[in-house]
Amino acid sequence: MSIKRFIFIITLCFFSSILLADVNAVKRELFISLSKRAGDIIANSVVGAKLNNIGIIEVNNAGVSLTGAEQIFDSEMVNALTRRKITVIDRSVISKIVGEKKLTLSGLVSNNLLEKVSQMAGINYFSKFILYAMSYEPARENWLEGLFVEKRGYIGTLRGSYKVIGLDSTVVLSNDFTTSAGIFKITKWVSRPAAYIYPAILTSGAMYFAAPQEWRNNGLWPTLCIIGGIAVSIFTGDFLYKHLP
Repeated sequence: MSIKRFIFIITLCFFSSILLADVNAVKRELFISLSKRAGDIIANSVVGAKLNNIGIIEVNNAGVSLTGAEQIFDSEMVNALTRRKITVIDRSVISKIVGEKKLTLSGLVSNNLLEKVSQMAGINYFSKFILYAMSYEPARENWLEGLFVEKRGYIGTLRGSYKVIGLDSTVVLSNDFTTSAGIFKITKWVSRPAAYIYPAILTSGAMYFAAPQEWRNNGLWPTLCIIGGIAVSIFTGDFLYKHLP
């Protein structure tokens, strides 16, 4: 292998790793935001059902290809429930009580440990979550924000389900959830529309207030100011868009 080819391959791998790291960081940030929203949805359902003292015994990640997804979702669920004054015990505490590294709902029920764990941890209900899928795609900001600044980012969607069971293994709360969230970053402080709007307003205002009072009282002068502002914006708008940050 020649030196040039070797350098090319190393450079390609380097930039590919940077791109992959950036995508993973965005995906992780999106998943955290989606988990917070999902936590709020589920916590509201729990409050509506008047449930308390809940233990999280399983987060089944069936469709999210993200390292640590279960831990992130578990943490956001605990936070969402706690914010609503609901006593919640996370999986790590329950796992220590049972003495297993991994704890599943089916294993807990089959081993008749529900009552024992509930007594030791003070739990009235147990919960299970399944993450079906997470999708995300590049997006831009809405049209109103786009009048002033340019933002680009990603829109993500998370789908899953949750189930809360009582000590007698009866399902007391069960439903699917779908939540969406976006992450946007400003890429340009002066958008293309703003590059035309700002000089038009400034020019029209400067012309109007710099004129003598008798000119301003004339109905024709404000119209001329508007025309002047539009003319300036047409000639300077593209230049400003390219050179302003």
